[in-house]
Amino acid sequence: YIFTLKVAPKPKNEQAIRILTNPLSMTVMIPDLLELLERKYPASNFYCSDTVSLDKMIQQIQEANADLCIFMLMHLDAETVLQVFPDDVQVYALFEDELVACVSSDSETAQRKSISATEFDQLEKVLCDGAYTSPQYSDTEFVSNNIDFQLKLILKRKIAAVTIRYFFPRTFPNDAVTAVPIRPALKVRYYVMVPKLKLNEEIIDVLNVLAEYILDLTGQTVAYSSNI
Repeated sequence: YIFTLKVAPKPKNEQAIRILTNPLSMTVMIPDLLELLERKYPASNFYCSDTVSLDKMIQQIQEANADLCIFMLMHLDAETVLQVFPDDVQVYALFEDELVACVSSDSETAQRKSISATEFDQLEKVLCDGAYTSPQYSDTEFVSNNIDFQLKLILKRKIAAVTIRYFFPRTFPNDAVTAVPIRPALKVRYYVMVPKLKLNEEIIDVLNVLAEYILDLTGQTVAYSSNI
């Protein structure tokens, strides 16, 4: 079920909520999410930072230096990675999506309805640091979390950037860039991590707003389940 409080929101008396996320989410999701949170809970303070390290996210949750962390895993890696998470953190799936190749609209690739996974592997690419943890992407030509730099590489060097389908309009809101599907699809999943036994009202408030945001963004319903 989705956490939904039965009482009206109340002032948080300068309550600080600390959100840690991967760099791509910081660029694409967090500005919109913060706008929703600050509108609904104007008395709360929200602090956000990013990291490419899942280990750091876990440590920050365990040490109470972060209240929730948003991260992404490749579908083919997710089961293995999640199995080694410690027992004192709780992970919930947020939504599923697939990677798209982001290429110059005047390129030959942009004219295709889709490209194969093999063709995708052969493209010269720029990836966000730490966003795609699968070993098959360890030899990527360019690694950068700077979206402006990625855009310049796409337009000037005619290489491909990669994002997820739902993020593409927010990552490259430019007609000069086209998103080309990859077939078979390379699936990814987004997750949120919270402290397992220390869910307070403020964290639940953020989880509720996050679920609303994900529903609006993707049409997918977030199902949280926990004894609170």
